[in-house]
Amino acid sequence: MPTSQRSARGTRWLGYAACVWALGFAVVVFLTGSPEHGWGLTLLPAGDSPTLWLLQLAASLLIPAGGVIALALTQPWGANFPRPLLLTVVWTGAALAFGQAGYDVYGPIGAEALHTAWFVVLGLLLAATGLLHRKPR
Repeated sequence: MPTSQRSARGTRWLGYAACVWALGFAVVVFLTGSPEHGWGLTLLPAGDSPTLWLLQLAASLLIPAGGVIALALTQPWGANFPRPLLLTVVWTGAALAFGQAGYDVYGPIGAEALHTAWFVVLGLLLAATGLLHRKPR
């Protein structure tokens, strides 16, 4: 078996891990009621405005979408999509996850450690997937 196939198969777990982690976050956000209970994206302002509610909903839907796109980078069916687009989304997701974790630590709200760790791990999984799957198969 060629080395490229062996290495791609050996790192396929990253796509699965990123997808499960992101989908797990979405489940926790929707089950806990999100921002009012300490979960969700603290970069977004809190309030009762319909616009703020839509922003929170969009962000909560984009996190699992990033996980699915990370999975697409590691699966054969992902070859149907333009690789630069997938990589752009994965790297943007990693940057946003690290930004959220940094805001949790240094921001005015001060989120709980589990919330911060969730975003750090998501950022690491997305970045590792993007780094190891940046070359075409």
